[in-house]
Amino acid sequence: NDGDNLFPLTQQLPLSLLPVANRPLISYQLEMIHRAGGFSDVFVLSSERFQPQLERYFSDSAVTYGLRIEVLCIPDGFGSADAIRHIKSRIFSDFVLFSGDVMSDVAFEHIGDIHRLRNASVTAL
Repeated sequence: NDGDNLFPLTQQLPLSLLPVANRPLISYQLEMIHRAGGFSDVFVLSSERFQPQLERYFSDSAVTYGLRIEVLCIPDGFGSADAIRHIKSRIFSDFVLFSGDVMSDVAFEHIGDIHRLRNASVTAL
């Protein structure tokens, strides 16, 4: 998500690094993924201009919860579907897509179980 709704806050900082209660927004998503268990790899999709800031943030292993995090560039203006198409060669199994501005305390691990039990193509939260 390019953060248009929060401009000018996102002029110099990616939406996912905006502070919420003194923590970057993305830290809440990573914590939820970590708590769910069963995940090891995370792709963070970003425009090229914010890639260095995101890579700096993730270079501190304390913020990664032991997850392998890779920042991938996508062209400006891409929506979710375009972003997934852009990295489709990197997706090998079920995956989760979070928008950069989502915070939730949902029991995330159960959503994946339901997705697999129903042999779903897509599950939306």
